[in-house]
Amino acid sequence: MKHFRITTLTLACVAALAAASAVHAQAQGFRTGSGRGITDIVRGGVTAPPAVPSNRPATAGPAVQRSAEYIVALVNSEPITNSDVQSRVERIVRENGAEATKIPRPELTRLVLERLISERAQLQIAKDYRIDIDDVAIDQAEATVARQNQITLVELRRRVAAEGIALADFRRDLRDQLTLTKVRDREVDSKVKVSDTEVDQYIREQRELPTANKNVQATVTQTQARHILLRNDPKRTTAEAVAQLAEFKKRIQAGGSDFVGLARDNSQDGSAKDGGDLGWTSPGQFVPEFEEALDRLKPGEISDPVVSRFGVHLIQVVARRDTKLSQAEQRDAARVELKEKKTEDAFQTWAQETRARAYVEYREPPQS
Repeated sequence: MKHFRITTLTLACVAALAAASAVHAQAQGFRTGSGRGITDIVRGGVTAPPAVPSNRPATAGPAVQRSAEYIVALVNSEPITNSDVQSRVERIVRENGAEATKIPRPELTRLVLERLISERAQLQIAKDYRIDIDDVAIDQAEATVARQNQITLVELRRRVAAEGIALADFRRDLRDQLTLTKVRDREVDSKVKVSDTEVDQYIREQRELPTANKNVQATVTQTQARHILLRNDPKRTTAEAVAQLAEFKKRIQAGGSDFVGLARDNSQDGSAKDGGDLGWTSPGQFVPEFEEALDRLKPGEISDPVVSRFGVHLIQVVARRDTKLSQAEQRDAARVELKEKKTEDAFQTWAQETRARAYVEYREPPQS
């Protein structure tokens, strides 16, 4: 089940969605006046809109007046409309404030259009693979957005509505991001390998730097955890797996069952024979959704069911410790960092190739 982390962002802020869309702008080397890459501020995923006064009425339509609807581009015959572009531009401006104003509006609009073209091409690949994201996964992603912004789900939805964003549109955006993550995993992440020779070379290079890589040498907080995994199964929906694991949690907390026994009898992971024990692990060894849930638990606590690309998990933290990494653990940490870098490079290449293969017809330029 262990899987290298691709990004420090949570599921609701997937870097995959943004990175591909910025490929063309990065190739042109656009920069802001502050020295940051001009595409930096169009990399953000979904975040909660800023708080608004509670007496401000929620509006049913967009927060700003936009020009009439028309098609600005076709991606393999699938349209991107002017409102698609302008709604994304407005969101970027709203979430990035003064930083966004440093970019001329026409240039920001052009970058957003290119981003949407890349996204659309990748989503079409997902459709060919019949990748489907169910409502349970979207519910979890929505809850993650609220948690990361330190607000309740009710408050998140209030802010979304107050910004003139329909809840259905917000959840569709989450669905697209989760879909793109699955495409990235299938097309890129699962294919990136790191050899022992590459690890050796990477460690040597890091030690030769003026400031040695602290992640390879530092003391870290490790976690001992167990989990029960119910894998994706055509005969069992995600909702049914969530319900089964929720029932397991109730039985454990009531004292009627123990975690180890339930894991041994029911988990579909290789750790089942060890009662779900994952051993001592360092930060960055699991997929983001699993790691995010793990980090929120105190020793002895059990998570609610967690949906990941592998299936649905029930997680228990056994203990934590601060420890200096052994030689083997230092190599594991180096492997994680090297894989992350190689994966990002591979993704950029794949995104460029996907964009190049797509038939794109530009129509009228977007207008705000």
